[in-house]
Amino acid sequence: MKKSHLFLLAAAVMAIQPLRIIMAEDAAAVPLPEPFIGVYQVDRTIRAEPAPNTEFQVRVPKGSRIHLTPVNADYAATSYEGIYGYVFYPDAEEVHWPDTPVEPYWATNASAEYAYAMPCFSGAFAAVYPAGSAILIHSHNGEFAVTGADGENRYVPLRALKAVKEDTLLAETQLFLDEASVVLAVPAEGSPVVAILPMGALVTRHALNGIYAAITYEDIGGYVEAAKLTGALRETRQTMLASARVNAVLYTSPNKFAYLDEYLPRGSIVSVETVSGAYAFLPDLDAYVQTELLSKLSVSPLNAFYGYWEEDQPVYLSTGLKSVPSDTALPAKAPVEIRWSASGGYYLVKVDGEWGYVKRNGVKTLKETRLAAPVAAYALKGTPLKAAPFATSQTLTALAGDTPLWLSATLGGYAALTADGFSGYIDADTLQTVGVSQSVRTYEAYADSAVYLLDFPSERSGRRVAMIPGNSLVKTSVHVGGYAYVAYGSSKGYAPLSALCSLDALFADKALDRYIIFIDKSTFLLSVYAASPDGSKTGEAIRKATVALGKRTTPTPTGTFTLGKRERWHYFGPSYAPFAIYYAPGRYLHGPLYYSAGENALNRARLKDFGTMATGGCVRMPYEDILWIYCHCNENNTTVEIVNGI
Repeated sequence: MKKSHLFLLAAAVMAIQPLRIIMAEDAAAVPLPEPFIGVYQVDRTIRAEPAPNTEFQVRVPKGSRIHLTPVNADYAATSYEGIYGYVFYPDAEEVHWPDTPVEPYWATNASAEYAYAMPCFSGAFAAVYPAGSAILIHSHNGEFAVTGADGENRYVPLRALKAVKEDTLLAETQLFLDEASVVLAVPAEGSPVVAILPMGALVTRHALNGIYAAITYEDIGGYVEAAKLTGALRETRQTMLASARVNAVLYTSPNKFAYLDEYLPRGSIVSVETVSGAYAFLPDLDAYVQTELLSKLSVSPLNAFYGYWEEDQPVYLSTGLKSVPSDTALPAKAPVEIRWSASGGYYLVKVDGEWGYVKRNGVKTLKETRLAAPVAAYALKGTPLKAAPFATSQTLTALAGDTPLWLSATLGGYAALTADGFSGYIDADTLQTVGVSQSVRTYEAYADSAVYLLDFPSERSGRRVAMIPGNSLVKTSVHVGGYAYVAYGSSKGYAPLSALCSLDALFADKALDRYIIFIDKSTFLLSVYAASPDGSKTGEAIRKATVALGKRTTPTPTGTFTLGKRERWHYFGPSYAPFAIYYAPGRYLHGPLYYSAGENALNRARLKDFGTMATGGCVRMPYEDILWIYCHCNENNTTVEIVNGI
C-alpha cells in the first residue's frame, strides 16, 4: 500500500478515534477546547494513548504546524507524517495563519493530490484532485495554495502544483473550426469544459498557449486545440443600409454550415456591416446573409442626431415623385434618431421598428444642455431605461436597483445611462441628486477613526472600495455634496466630510479634551494620559510610544512644558521631520526623519534610533504616534512632563 494511502487511512482513524475516548470521559468534566492548529516551542512526543508514559509513536520537532483535537485536559489527537496518536497540548501555542490573497491564477498537478481543510498536513482531507486537474488559486498560506469559494477554502501543497503559463498575445484573427471542438477553461489537459462548439463555428483567436489557442465565440471564452483552427478571414467592415433583393436565408456565422431556419423578407431594409465580401453581418438581427442577395441603398451617413417635427409626418416606402406612403406615420413632436440622408430631400429613419423615408422640411433638432459642473446623482430602482431620449421611446428595461451616474449634460431632458447591460436614457427629472462636483484648494485631512472609501459619493448607491484606518491622513481637492474625493495610499474614493477634519481646522470651534504627555527618559517611553480639570493624570495611558531622545551633549530637557508653534514639516538640516510641535527653546516633538518634505522620502536607516539617545534634544517618535499627538494636542489643552525616571 502506498504511503499516501496509509496516511489517508490514519487520518480517517483519527477522525473516529477521539469520539470513543471523549465518550469515556466523566460527563461532568470541563468542556474541552475546540480543535485548533498549534505550534510547540520544544520537541514533543506523539504517544499511542492519551496519557503519559504510553507507547512512543513519533517525535514532532519544535516549530511544526499540526492540527490538535483535545480529547482530555492534557492530550489531543493528531497525526504527523502519517502516524496517528496523542500529544500533550496545554503548552501548544494556538496560531492563526491568515490567507494572503494573490492575483488569481490557474495551476495543474502532475499526480493525484489531497486538499486539506486547514493549512497543515495533519488536518482533515477536504478533497482529492486527480492528476491533471485545473485548480484556480486565489491565496497562499505558507506552503499551501488556497482554492475554493463561499468560505469553503481548500489547502493544496504548493510543491504539488505547477502554474499554467501565460498566454502569448496575438493580433485578433477570425478562424473556422474544421471539426467539433471542446472549449476548455484553462489550457491544460483535464481542465473543466466550458462548451462544445460545432464544426464550422467562426471564432476569434486572441492568443496562443502551448498547443492551445485562446478564443471567444459569442459570449463563450476559453481554449481550443490550435491545430483545429483554419481559414483566416480578412475583415473589411463597411456600415451601410441595404434592401433584400429576394427572400434571403440567415446564418449565425459567415459560413454555409451555420444557417438558421429563418430568412430576411424581400424588400426589407437592414443595417449592414460587410465581412470579407461574401457575407454581410446584420447587427439589428445578430445574423449574417449572403452579400450578393442585398442591394445597397443610395443614402449618405450623417453625424447622428435626434430630430422631431411640429406636425405628423407621412412615412414613405421610397423617394421621388412617385413615393407611396407606408401604413405608418411619424407623430408630431416624436423625436427619432436621424443617421441617414437620402436624395430628393428625405431622411431615412426607423419608425416603430421599420425603415422609411420622411421629408426633411421642418425638422427640429433635440438640443443638448450642458451643465456648469458634473452632478452626482442616482436613478431609483424600477426607473425605465429608454432606447432614445423621449417618453414614447421603447423601454429597454426597468433598473434592477439604485444606479449611480455622473450627469454632465441632458438631451431633451433625458440623461444617458449604461446599466444592467443596456445603454439608453432616463428622464433627468426622476434622478435623485447627491451633489455638484466642486474643486477646492488641495488640503490634508485627518481621519480619527476608520472610514470606508466609496466608489460614488452616496452611502445608498456607492460601493465600498477600501478602508482608511483610524489615525490616518488623506489628501483631497474635490467635494461632492457631503463627501470628499480622497487619496489614501494607492486607493481613491469618496469619504464622508463628517469623518474628516482639515489639519488647519483641527482645534477650531470645538470643546477640546485635555491631555498630559509624560516622557520617562530612563525608559525612552512616551505616554499620553487624559487630564482631569485640575490638570492631573486620570486612568491608564491612552497611547504609548518608544521615542528617541537627546544625546549626552544635547540632552532632552526635563520639566513641565506647554506646546507651542506647529509645523507640518520642519527642516533640521539636512533632514526633514513631519508634524513638529515646539515645546522648549530649540526643542520639538516630531516624527521620523525624511530626506525631503514628503511621505515618500523616509530615511529608514534612522528608524533604529527609537529607544536610544540620538537627537539634538528633541523628542523623535514613530509617524503614527506624532500624527495622533499633532491632531489631538495643542497649546490650549496639553502639557508635557519630562522626567529622568520614576
